[in-house]
Amino acid sequence: MTVLLNSEIFILTLVIGVYLAAVWLFRKTRLSILNPLLVSIPVLALITHFLGISYESFEKGSRIISFMLGPTVVVLGYLLYEQIAQLKENAVSIITSVFVGCITGVLSVIFIARYFGADHALIASLEPKSVTTPIAMSIAERSGGIPAIAAVVVIAFTRCMTIAITNARVYDDLRHLGASHAYLFQSVKGQVPRVFLVPAIVGTAVISAFYLMIMYFNDNRFTPGEVAGMGTCAGVVVVLSAALYGVYRFTRRRVCRSLCIG
Repeated sequence: MTVLLNSEIFILTLVIGVYLAAVWLFRKTRLSILNPLLVSIPVLALITHFLGISYESFEKGSRIISFMLGPTVVVLGYLLYEQIAQLKENAVSIITSVFVGCITGVLSVIFIARYFGADHALIASLEPKSVTTPIAMSIAERSGGIPAIAAVVVIAFTRCMTIAITNARVYDDLRHLGASHAYLFQSVKGQVPRVFLVPAIVGTAVISAFYLMIMYFNDNRFTPGEVAGMGTCAGVVVVLSAALYGVYRFTRRRVCRSLCIG
């Protein structure tokens, strides 16, 4: 039975099955808090724990999915190829803006994270926030960061910028209809936090509850060492929340800038 549970075919089936079930649940409810990614991660964590599947076995069994993240990024290059004429016409502007944006994005994250007292691992995880998720995870891992944190930051930042680009015409129409900058800013301020608050609150609540459950059911009580461990975890949550808040403020400014909201 153990061999079957740790086999690659079982783990692949488990991951794909849980994700498809989460997609079905999201389409039925249309609740943002039930985003397929947010649902799949804690569900898979609980299932693998109770089935006794180690992280090493899970990582090895799902390596095909991890590998496919790379080609999916390359496929996006075809969309750029379709716009090759515009790219050539604006080559200097694009190269300059990308270069300046990369430098500014990385340095701003480093300074903000250091201001909030983040350590090297957390800073290295936040640095690649402006690239795609698989590339960010690889950069974070090679620079001594935490790939999981890098993935969360990139997904949140990219989601916010995608919303801004998609709704740019809507905000432009509102501006022409007489909507004030204050109203438009409050609209952005009301939407961007949801992208950060949902994973932060749900993620910390689920992981904290999971950790408490493990500590308690070891011997049906909390030992002094376990209480000290919970205090350490609470401190980690505070530091991560502060860093995520800094990324949120940076993202909100970028969204406002892309929508021409002062």
